[in-house]
Amino acid sequence: MSDNITIARPYAEGAFSFAKEHNQINEWKDFLETLNLLVLNSKIVQTAEIQSFNDSLAFIEKVLDGYLDKFQKNFVRLLLENSRLKYVKEIKEEFDNLVTASLNKQNAIVISFSELSQAEKSKIKSKLESKSNCSVDITYKIDKSLIGGVIIKIGDEVIDFSIRSRLDKLSKSLQS
Repeated sequence: MSDNITIARPYAEGAFSFAKEHNQINEWKDFLETLNLLVLNSKIVQTAEIQSFNDSLAFIEKVLDGYLDKFQKNFVRLLLENSRLKYVKEIKEEFDNLVTASLNKQNAIVISFSELSQAEKSKIKSKLESKSNCSVDITYKIDKSLIGGVIIKIGDEVIDFSIRSRLDKLSKSLQS
């Protein structure tokens, strides 16, 4: 996953820089969301690996006819030329993170074993905002495999306070 983000980041940064410079952040956000949905809901990535570059580009342009401007077409062309279409999800996520950061905000994901109380959510939000010196938008997810505790993902950082992680560490230390 982190390799995918490393590959996606330059494309997201380029798209963000262009969108910001041309005052088109919302348009590019919508474009990347639409392209991501196309990639997720079709076999375009697999097809692009088999078909010619021109056929793949023509298919995307046909599906998104009237929706892409010439710069977005060039972006799609760049992704196809470099076999990066499969990273559109990560490019979109990194683009969204850059948009959020430009607004002095950060996105975080908090994964827990069970639903957190409002007091716990408030405490986590307060700590994250204090640590990052900006406003934090948090998405909460449930993962029963954690056994207990939480995992917090903010920016490139992962903070693992899960019981599963502690048990894994204990198991490895006993095996050494």
